[in-house]
Amino acid sequence: MKILGIDLGYGRVGYALVSENSANLSVISYGVIETDSKCRLPERLIRIQGEIRAIIEKFHPDAVATEKLFFGANRKTALDVAKAQGVILACCAEAGLEWFEYSPAEVKTSVTGNGNAPKKQVAFMVERILALREKSLSDDITDAMAVAICHIHRNRLNCL
Repeated sequence: MKILGIDLGYGRVGYALVSENSANLSVISYGVIETDSKCRLPERLIRIQGEIRAIIEKFHPDAVATEKLFFGANRKTALDVAKAQGVILACCAEAGLEWFEYSPAEVKTSVTGNGNAPKKQVAFMVERILALREKSLSDDITDAMAVAICHIHRNRLNCL
């Protein structure tokens, strides 16, 4: 099973493809899609759309997982992230991929055992679970890896 985990945003979208073979998890690819803050939102969304389509076409994931959006103090930013999420979901639908979303607490619990874990602890556990050689990856990437791991763990539980 190959899961495309996505850390939603519109300035920076983290992604990670995580594969499950038997009981082992491994990373196939990861990165950040960055958009230019000088560009208008529609141009930024087109860039995200093109990159996500290319990732899906290159790696053929079995499903896509994201965190549920949280509407905090800055509602304008949250609305723009929701627009980016819509573009990403359209790409998934075009490719016939199922989309799953998990709350931040579900992701943290799945990776660390603590739904209130700080980002550093999540990143540390992601590095351990995936046996990453590269350390100090950006939060966008480790968050994308964490949501992919969460989906794989949840899928295992549903299959029992």
